[in-house]
Amino acid sequence: MEQIINYLSNVNWLSYVFYNILITLFCIGFYYLLRNKSDKVKYYTILSLLILGILLHFSKLLIPEYQQTMPNSLIEITLSSPCAISALTFPFIFISKNKTLKDYMIVFGVISGIATLLFPLDIHGKSMFDVDVIRFYAAHLIILLTPLFTYIFKIYTPSKKWIKHTLLILLLVCLVIVVNNDLFNVLVLKQPSAFAGLGKYFR
Repeated sequence: MEQIINYLSNVNWLSYVFYNILITLFCIGFYYLLRNKSDKVKYYTILSLLILGILLHFSKLLIPEYQQTMPNSLIEITLSSPCAISALTFPFIFISKNKTLKDYMIVFGVISGIATLLFPLDIHGKSMFDVDVIRFYAAHLIILLTPLFTYIFKIYTPSKKWIKHTLLILLLVCLVIVVNNDLFNVLVLKQPSAFAGLGKYFR
């Protein structure tokens, strides 16, 4: 909460308003562009955007500020956050037939996409047209837009167990993030595991 308050007190409101208006217009345009297209066109358009999302995720390492902080910045392309996991897994969830995963994709994708765009903490302090700012908004637009229009175009409709499924997968996602970040610290940064001290409780 303190981080959000600090962000709001120092936010670049011109950049904030500009990108959120642009994203809103893009979503409206996307709807009118595809609403009368065939289901196949809608499906493959969304799938193409999801693949683009993966490319945008890995493109971080092409940005100088990430290159200058190697190897620490390598964690940015791993399963280090909910949005990173969304970017890397949504294409595979989209083409799967697993209702549990698809419920999670629709519900969490829309909620997390909106939350991240309303509170873009990762780009706080950066200029309006910074390369990473543009990449950030494009990547998170995809995380929001693809599940939203998967639902709007009736490609998939969440099941009656969507709350249970979303919470179940979210718990798994949190576990993956904790393990991923700890392994990164141990294997890449050569730091001790955060769980190293737990061994004494099992002796």
